[in-house]
Amino acid sequence: MNKLKHIENFIQRQSDIKILTSFSYNSELKGLIEGSITIEVEPSIILNFEVSIYPLYPFQFQNVESISFKNPELLEYGHIMKDGSICIHTTHSVSLEEKLGYDFNSLRLWIKEYYINSRNSSSKYEHIITPLALFEDCYYSLCFNNIEKDFLKGEFGLISLSEVRSGIYNEKRIRNFYLQSFNNISGKELHNVEWNPKIKSLSKNEGIYVYIENIPAEYGKFSLKKWDQLHPYLSKSFIETLHYWEKNIFGKGEIVPLIVGYKIPNGELHWELIILKAGDFPLYGVKDSTKKWNTEIDGDRTIKWGKTHNISYDYFFGRGKLNDRLTEGKILLLGIGAVGSMIANTLVRGGCKNICIIDFDTKYPENVCRSEYTLNPLVCSKIEDLRGLLYDISPYVHIPALDIELKLLFQNTPEKIREFEEIFNSYDFVFDCTTDNDLLYLISKLNLTSDLFSFSISNKADHLVCACDGNRYLFSRTQFNNVLKYNTEDLYEPTGCWSPTFKASYNDINLLVQTAIKHINLKLEKNIAIGNFVVETEFEDNLKIALNEF
Repeated sequence: MNKLKHIENFIQRQSDIKILTSFSYNSELKGLIEGSITIEVEPSIILNFEVSIYPLYPFQFQNVESISFKNPELLEYGHIMKDGSICIHTTHSVSLEEKLGYDFNSLRLWIKEYYINSRNSSSKYEHIITPLALFEDCYYSLCFNNIEKDFLKGEFGLISLSEVRSGIYNEKRIRNFYLQSFNNISGKELHNVEWNPKIKSLSKNEGIYVYIENIPAEYGKFSLKKWDQLHPYLSKSFIETLHYWEKNIFGKGEIVPLIVGYKIPNGELHWELIILKAGDFPLYGVKDSTKKWNTEIDGDRTIKWGKTHNISYDYFFGRGKLNDRLTEGKILLLGIGAVGSMIANTLVRGGCKNICIIDFDTKYPENVCRSEYTLNPLVCSKIEDLRGLLYDISPYVHIPALDIELKLLFQNTPEKIREFEEIFNSYDFVFDCTTDNDLLYLISKLNLTSDLFSFSISNKADHLVCACDGNRYLFSRTQFNNVLKYNTEDLYEPTGCWSPTFKASYNDINLLVQTAIKHINLKLEKNIAIGNFVVETEFEDNLKIALNEF
């Protein structure tokens, strides 16, 4: 049976659906099947839908469904596109019959959730759909976060923003910006937007903000196309000031970002981005009856929308983060070689906000292959290099400098012991990745209230030992000297005056590190005490990973 006949037969078997217009192949697009149906919602309510089934069906392409149900008369309802197509995301199936069942059930589900139950509202807010517009052959995007400031309806002023590296979007350049601060109409800062120090140190340009409070959209979700649609949201005072700024603040030809703020149903502020160009604002002058010039909006002009992203902490890490004790705690990280740099990367990607790093080593090109470093720059301080990389991962992490020389602990005097106890206990967690047995011996003598984890890896990365309870030095040495069986001779000894180091790839090490961090995080989640543990791998016919806690 061919696809067309199969589809018709399927629809005819549905008791609540009837074919309104017979299904047929489109004469212009080969393989496109089109028709229309009616579906009985309630005994007295029947809805019509145009149905388009694309040649790829039943396959999806890049998570886009290859079937659409369209009714432009339903635009006021939730989860529907501007052309009237409802939003559906259904279960995968390569069976035509099964996929049709999934997709028509999704249509029924949409009707139940957004037409019958919700009618003009949806429990899940949809952000305005703003098609990105090219402006002088570039797209534009802006990142912002939630700030503790109450805006008044009609409030406006200047903003500071910083441009970062451009990217490619739809085969065109896209210019990217961070919102840095809200300023008054004279440019004096009123409210700072919090980011990590690297972002805050960027050079700044000026733009404009206006807070209109109400959502500037058709049906509450489709962006406005022309300036005459936005005009009712803008005060006369703002329009006149916009003209003044164009003439006196911004240089002719300068790109000027304008952000438009409003409140969404959950009470959060959201901002949309419009791109302007000084010397070509959508304004014109009109003389009134007293011969006075007034500034008006050129309503026929098209609004050039950019794209905004609310990357507030809860959204940025919304897909998954580590336990709050880690993310909100103060962390001290000793040693940022292979293991230390991986732990730092994992903590930052997991949402940790405050990590202090101590290391006195230099990064060389040969360090890159099994750590989190890159070749740019080739030779540099490990601390400065890793700090920059971590700042590029999370806009919320702070990595303060700690001016401390660990070698002073080797004086092993009561005064130095107390000094280092105070330093270590000022942190919630200490991760020791130095693999320095002498240092671990002295650390084990400290009276610590912070949680301290000391990590060591065996040659070939068959084992990771984490000493985090009791006499950490004794546990670690007992494991390596008396318990674990591993190769102690086949070490990596490059040409020149180098200390031998263990052999292991990035994959070998990171498998152990991630297992260890997951174990620690799960223990914190369940508020269970963490004992010393060993992660080990073994391969016979299959890879086996074991974690034993002592």
